[in-house]
Amino acid sequence: MTTIALGAFIAGCATEQKDTEELSAAQTTETSQVEQTEQEATNALDILTDTNWQGTSVYDAEDNDLTAENQEFISLAKFDKETGFYEFFDQESGETKEDAGTFFVTNDGQKRILISETQDYQAVVDITEISEDIFTYKRMGEDADGNEVEVFVEHVPYDTTELEFTESREAMDAETGLIETDVDGDELLGKTLWNGTKVVDKEGNDVTEANQEFISLAKFDG
Repeated sequence: MTTIALGAFIAGCATEQKDTEELSAAQTTETSQVEQTEQEATNALDILTDTNWQGTSVYDAEDNDLTAENQEFISLAKFDKETGFYEFFDQESGETKEDAGTFFVTNDGQKRILISETQDYQAVVDITEISEDIFTYKRMGEDADGNEVEVFVEHVPYDTTELEFTESREAMDAETGLIETDVDGDELLGKTLWNGTKVVDKEGNDVTEANQEFISLAKFDG
């Protein structure tokens, strides 16, 4: 009886140790994946902002040249990492296209988001390739018949002339309350569900009724 009980105790300890080791390995793998994702995002952002870019061509999945049909995607581009500010310039004249605003790269380094403050639009594109030599994103465009089709917009580094922002970003001095800066925003958002309650303008006026599309329940995966 003693031998059996001791054997069962040893087996139980071995099983517990195995479970602990597997849990530790899983946690290590998850941590490594998160660190890799964050590194990819950092690399994409650094590459995007280290140089100016020149749009060169637009093509579809079959490699058909659709540059002429999608000229609105062809421009010179400048991105600033410190301020999150961007501006597009005309390829020929170098003059501003009057399209400037906020940009950012998602945490996984897979998407670039534009929020144009001058043209009043938002655009989310998939980054398909980015290196020191090339930057390509995917979005919807037009084919030769004017039909909507998925296209790839290719860029190369531009250093022929220096691009300068037409207007620097306005100082942001509006405050909505305490902002924690020692914890990543995605971690804070992912900790709980959120319930939209109120919409106000910059003077503090309640404009919730006129902006019901912004009121919802939200879940974020941190």
